[in-house]
Amino acid sequence: MRIALFFILIYSPTVISQSFVSLDPRSMGMGGSGVATAHSYNAFQFNPALLYRSDVLNAEPGFFRTNLGVRLHDREGFLSSLDSYQKQNYEDRLQNSINRFNQQVEQRVLRTNTVRQILTDSRSWLDGLSTLSDKPLRVMANGALNAGFNRENISIGAFSRRTLVLGSRLHIAPADLESTYEVIDFLEFLLEVAEAEEIPAEHQQEIPRLISEAESFAEVRGADYWEQGISIAAPIKSIEDFSIGLNVKFIHVDTFLYQERLQNIDIQAFNRANYQEGDSSVNLDIGFSGKFASTLRWGLVIRNLFHQQYPVKNGESMHFDPIVRAGLAYEHERTTLAVDYDLTRNDPLGYDPDKQFISFGWEQRFWRNIALRAGYRHNLVDHTHLYSFGFGLQIKRLTWDLAFAQRGDENGVSTQLVIHF
Repeated sequence: MRIALFFILIYSPTVISQSFVSLDPRSMGMGGSGVATAHSYNAFQFNPALLYRSDVLNAEPGFFRTNLGVRLHDREGFLSSLDSYQKQNYEDRLQNSINRFNQQVEQRVLRTNTVRQILTDSRSWLDGLSTLSDKPLRVMANGALNAGFNRENISIGAFSRRTLVLGSRLHIAPADLESTYEVIDFLEFLLEVAEAEEIPAEHQQEIPRLISEAESFAEVRGADYWEQGISIAAPIKSIEDFSIGLNVKFIHVDTFLYQERLQNIDIQAFNRANYQEGDSSVNLDIGFSGKFASTLRWGLVIRNLFHQQYPVKNGESMHFDPIVRAGLAYEHERTTLAVDYDLTRNDPLGYDPDKQFISFGWEQRFWRNIALRAGYRHNLVDHTHLYSFGFGLQIKRLTWDLAFAQRGDENGVSTQLVIHF
């Protein structure tokens, strides 16, 4: 038997559409808020109505922006457990014991010290394996390009964004564990009855063989989510400081499903096209923004206005449902305070619970060209939280932002560069 680890890998487009987990650095630095505080250059991600902002028409008549971000969530310490597991070299030690054990069984000369060694190595391996089991690991990466311009009566922009979300866990088939424990139990019995250095031949014939055809398998599920579109925003003249915005977006999703038993996996012969389904659609985001007073701005956005689903190779489907978020911000001179709230409960990534965030953010601008940010995000479903902070620098027509998010088991980093013209 060859001992192997295997992972279930899941690319989940549901979370891309169904969660406001942000990899925009300004939003990340402010706890994920943005529905009432986004600038024109990142409005398409948070609230298209903010593409039009009368307070920045002269400062940002046009822009070009690029954004990159990544987030790692290791909720139960899988990476540290994996590092410890590899350092202990459990698999090679057990494989050597198995080879020696099988050789002696074939020759009917099985010795008690060989049995003791395979028992020791088997228990160590199972203990090490248990430290890895059912510990999810998630990675999210995002890249975006967008540009736009503002005019007195309308703002128009175009965007392209690609997002990958990866979730993984180790899965061990119960049948494989049961078979291994059956062998261990029988070997322990042999040691109890053996009085000589060598196991009696009649008992050697009864030894259950270690499994050679494992039922454990590797499964990979994925989606490559890519959206491109245009944003349009305009003021409603009859209502002071009120604007409405729309994202019209073309979405292409490639879903992916691969499943194979461990002993049959051949990476070199792997062809993704054999396990892939693709589909495209058109969807809308709609947003609203206004002011209660000169310093209080509100926002409301509905993303993915139309319910849609995308096929998976095994006949399943991935669903996109509308989601709604509201935001409120206090903006006064060089200080911004913001709070965003999910009005819908959002689908989880992989093995996470559902998500419904409330986000708090703070931004302080110094010397007109330097900004410091801090934020806090709380999941109302499982009561987990995340802290974040960020930095912004503007030099003439160039803006650079950097942000970090951290909670011990969750870390994220994002940066963007904006050219104003």
